[in-house]
Amino acid sequence: MGKVVALDRAGSSDFTKVKIELSGPLPKDAAIGTKLGSLIEVGELTDVVFFARPRDARPNSEMALFVIEPSGQFARRTTVRFGRQSGPLIEIISGLSPGDHVIVTDTSKWTSYERLRLK
Repeated sequence: MGKVVALDRAGSSDFTKVKIELSGPLPKDAAIGTKLGSLIEVGELTDVVFFARPRDARPNSEMALFVIEPSGQFARRTTVRFGRQSGPLIEIISGLSPGDHVIVTDTSKWTSYERLRLK
């Protein structure tokens, strides 16, 4: 266990370096300089709709996505508003409901269409 004492957001990557102050001693077999992964808990959200982030989706933005209609024969264009992102998941603020099936591959050449027929 420990706590975050410093953040370094330098660079253009999606990663942030953090400095963690441990609340106890290192294990006896730990080697200084060893890289390791960690989970930093920053909060908890309840009653949130989220799904795997489409490639071009950014937190706190909007984009057009195609939602597959219940018949499975058509998909309709809808504007989806995103909220926060956590790893590969992104929060859905509006535009989708739980259980909606969405086309997450590149549909940019069809964004001028309201509805697509699926084959």
